[in-house]
Amino acid sequence: MAVAALVSQGFQLARIDRIEIHHDAANSASGAVARRVGFTEVERIQAAEGAVAPGEVGIDVIWRMTAEQWQAKPAQHAQ
Repeated sequence: MAVAALVSQGFQLARIDRIEIHHDAANSASGAVARRVGFTEVERIQAAEGAVAPGEVGIDVIWRMTAEQWQAKPAQHAQ
């Protein structure tokens, strides 16, 4: 619910047309939150700094939600 509220507020800002979530590939909990809210995984890239914390693998996962996608999924707003 917190992520959905933040996304909703983010799209209220002028000229914001997309919101992204970036996390290390080892952090499956962050990926689950992004997926549950309706974000789309768009890319996996080698992190420039590599793994910087214990348990990280150094691969950044990027999820994206566009304003159009958010507006088209009203059910997502309540999650």
